Amino acid sequence: MLDFAPTSKQSRLIKLQLHNPVRAEVVMEKLSGAQSLCACNGFVFVCTADGIVVVEHTNQRAIKVHSLKKPELIAELTKTGIDASGNVKELKERLNAQFLQLKTRYTSEQKRDDVLNLNKDVAVLDVICSASDEVLLASCNTQQQIYQISVEKDGVGLTGSVTELVAYPEGTEKVASMTVSNGHLYFSSEGPKGGLFQFNLGSSVTSCLVTASEQCKVHGVAAFNEGIAFSDPKAHQIKHYSPSTGISVLAGDGEEGRGKGRAEFANFMQPTGLCSEFNCNLFVCDSQLGEISIVTGLQGTCDFLSVVGKLYRCFGVHKKHQVVTPLEADKYEETLMSIARYIKHSVDEVREVTENQKKSLNGPDGTVASKTVDSVQMIADGVLQLDGNLQAVNAEYKVNLESCMTGQVESLHATHHLKHDAGAHVLDYAESF
Repeated sequence: MLDFAPTSKQSRLIKLQLHNPVRAEVVMEKLSGAQSLCACNGFVFVCTADGIVVVEHTNQRAIKVHSLKKPELIAELTKTGIDASGNVKELKERLNAQFLQLKTRYTSEQKRDDVLNLNKDVAVLDVICSASDEVLLASCNTQQQIYQISVEKDGVGLTGSVTELVAYPEGTEKVASMTVSNGHLYFSSEGPKGGLFQFNLGSSVTSCLVTASEQCKVHGVAAFNEGIAFSDPKAHQIKHYSPSTGISVLAGDGEEGRGKGRAEFANFMQPTGLCSEFNCNLFVCDSQLGEISIVTGLQGTCDFLSVVGKLYRCFGVHKKHQVVTPLEADKYEETLMSIARYIKHSVDEVREVTENQKKSLNGPDGTVASKTVDSVQMIADGVLQLDGNLQAVNAEYKVNLESCMTGQVESLHATHHLKHDAGAHVLDYAESF
């Protein structure tokens, strides 16, 4: 996110780790005039008065020659028109020499490797969004134009090939926000004929979806739930546009305030910036309050808490004086195994969404900690093994998991220590158990 200071007209780039409490880290400071950013292909692109600043996130600007394999070396050399014959060592030497020359040229021409170097001069770009891993869209309020920028690595930094995409609609003065969804560019604009616009990237046709008025103003836009969510600072609400249902209110009762809770009763002061996550969560920036709120459904939370409740019920965990109906004796094993499967499936889903297949996941990754997954599976396997051992002795005996609770076990040990000063034998413990 960007923390913009109106007095100095400078911004800080801040990374927020979605944990409770949220962990904030300042990545970069003194970004002149920066008010728009987007994440694309492992980079964060920030529109500033000095150009589009490129911040490394999960990707690197420079190509690491030592990590390239032969097909990749051949591709890079061929792209630059250099002989691509020879063994891996020779290919790496040629590519390193090429990149060294390029780095020298960067220095002599006073180019920055942390700025997207465009192939043509354009005025200051104000708003940016991602169209794909290699394509950015950026708007220029000075020239009243939206550009398409094809991005690629040159070995030292990133370069961009600029082409004009579409001019601002007549009567609009500046674009405030943009997003791409399902082959369309959606953008909000201010001016006498401002509002929410849709540009078809295939047919190059622009149409107005929502017209701004005294009662409605469109600012931030984000793809959400088969439509477009937009912030309305005038009405202090977050609204949604869908071709089938038109305009509806997602959050906010229309009153100024900072109250949170159920979406229809929440308050905003000046909701502006907006972005979506996985088409089900919305992050709202309230410029006047200087805070970020999340708008999300509770179905996933309810499902998860329901599973946790089943785990508590298996072991008879409950509040004081609360009456809990115990599970039937033959339901423990299947219930615990279903809980373990659900939690593992939840983690696998997060891995798939975040494309994280290697490292262990934890709370900040949007799911339970890896140790919790192992612990729940251990409990399920332990109960299954315990029941199997008991069945070998007495096939009619039913396990009561409340006897496995920490309080019961500690009481058992304490009692035995009192009865047996010299220490109890394992058979004594087994008999009491």
